Amino acid sequence: VYGKNLSFQNNSWLVAVAPDLSEVREIKDSVHFVQPRAVARKEAQPCTFYRGARGWESTEAAARARIVQRQRNAAVENEPEGIDDILVMDNIVNPKLSQSKIQKVVRKTRISPGFDLVRIGNFPRRGCDGAKEVAYFHHKTSVYQVYEDPSFQCFIKQCCVVLDDVSSSVFGYDTALIALFYQPNAVSRFVRQKLLFNIYPIEQFKKKLNDENPVDIRRYAYPYCYFFGLCVHKLAHFFDVVHGTRHEFFMNEYRVHYALHFIQLLIRRGFDPESVEREYGHLIHSEVF
Repeated sequence: VYGKNLSFQNNSWLVAVAPDLSEVREIKDSVHFVQPRAVARKEAQPCTFYRGARGWESTEAAARARIVQRQRNAAVENEPEGIDDILVMDNIVNPKLSQSKIQKVVRKTRISPGFDLVRIGNFPRRGCDGAKEVAYFHHKTSVYQVYEDPSFQCFIKQCCVVLDDVSSSVFGYDTALIALFYQPNAVSRFVRQKLLFNIYPIEQFKKKLNDENPVDIRRYAYPYCYFFGLCVHKLAHFFDVVHGTRHEFFMNEYRVHYALHFIQLLIRRGFDPESVEREYGHLIHSEVF
């Protein structure tokens, strides 16, 4: 018995069955083919699609080899004429040098947010029980805040406890491999296969509470959802550093796979998961920077 797929109509395949292949051809010629129906689709957000060319590994290796060979074959450049006249010996400028040859060089530097940081030290994740600590960095221009405000150090320790709850209990990721930092209006970073989380948004949430008494952020669900969203976003970068379709796929995989663990953590800490999702769903289901 010979079978031949002839057309696709109304989401069903039409199959011709005949005892002889010649009859199948006759049936095929007599059947009117129908184009598939156009299915209305929601316009997707622009993403980066990856289509690797065949043999890209060999072309990449050849390109690298050419660069190395070009560097090896590069000739040494000669010194500019008159360079001996402007050499400075023992901080004394050659008196033969005319003032017209002296030029003032102005160097302009640009520092991106999240990089102008100073390492303060390590803060324990769980009191002083000897557990692994979390490295902490602070913005260079406001580093005095850590030393002059004792409540700020308490705030950092509370962030370390919440971070350990989320990273270890939910994702099974060693908290010691994550560093915290503080800088206004800076995004958290994935730098050289390392995670660096900014606690500035948590401080802004703390200020909005308008509580005269010292606030323990561990009593609120916001920092838990914030660190959960950051872990989903940054851990997915281990598979792809580009914000494209593959990165979005792995973020969804992390959310689905660890959603139950996160719900169990919220229940253990006395939160209602339904209320938390209703209030902070943007931190759970969207990219958190």
